[in-house]
Formats: sequence, structure tokens, C-alpha cells
Amino acid sequence: MAIAVPSLFATLVYVLAAVALHARHGGVEAVVLRPPRPPSQPLHPVVVGARRAVGVTMAALTGNDVGLSDVRGYEGSLYGVSASVTLDFAERRADVTLWGVPIGGRVDGFGWLAGGADALERGAVVLDEALQGKLDRRFVRVVDAALDRKADTVTVCVDVPIFGEQRLVLQRKS
Repeated sequence: MAIAVPSLFATLVYVLAAVALHARHGGVEAVVLRPPRPPSQPLHPVVVGARRAVGVTMAALTGNDVGLSDVRGYEGSLYGVSASVTLDFAERRADVTLWGVPIGGRVDGFGWLAGGADALERGAVVLDEALQGKLDRRFVRVVDAALDRKADTVTVCVDVPIFGEQRLVLQRKS
């Protein structure tokens, strides 16, 4: 019981701060706050639930079709390498899987946009150490990524050997 009270209090403070930011900035985008923790550490389930509830409420109030509660999948391919990305808007995390002969089999991991709350839909990409190491060994660098809400696509700019910078457009999974 002693653990539930601080967690409940932290959740209440987060919800109130999110509502205040939404009211001050006038959009659901202002609600996405990055907690002071590495993304590899999971949030307490109560905090995740509260963030999802705030996202659903704000999305309904603003008419925004991509709320904080959404988890969406995107996929595409470029030069024989297929990519599948699952975006978790509540966690601000992307689970990435790459496969194909040019990349030497299968590579997976996760990443997020650098810049905290300032980089909600586009920006430089930070990858977990394991995925970054695998891509470094293949001389591949992820430059940046962007979510296009209208087209419902994710565009990832990658720097690959021989071809240089290329844009991979990922379409929403059906």
C-alpha cells in the first residue's frame, strides 16, 4: 500500500501538468512529456495508464486522430532491405526490425527521437546501443526520421554505403 500512494500521487501530478500544458499551448502535442529516464527503463504501469488516458481524452477533445494511446505499425523497403517499425506514441519509442540480404540477415532494436518534447514528430534519431552497434558494423547510419500525420507515413533518412543518403518511406500497416 505504501508503494501505491506515491505512484498515484505522481500520476495525479503528471495528469494535472499535462492538462495545464495542453490548455496553455492549445494542442495535444504539448502533452507529450518525456520523463527523466532512459527509454529502455519501463514506466510504472499506473503512469503509462494515466498517460494513455490523457492522450485519449486530448485526442477526442482536439479531433486529433493520433493520440498518445496509439501504437501504430509501419513498413517499407529500400534496395532489398525491408523495415518494420512499431511506434508507441505513449512511450515515444520505435521498435525497429530490418531484414534482407544487403543488411546480412535480421537486425532489430529500438530508438526514439532526440530532443525530448521539442521533437514530437521529426528529428534526429537515437538508437539503443545494440542496434547502433549492428548498424555501425554495416556502415549504416540513421540520420533522421519524420512522421507525416496527413499521409500516415514515416520517412526515415539513412546514410548507406555506395548510395549515400536515402529516404525510406514506410507505409501504415493495414
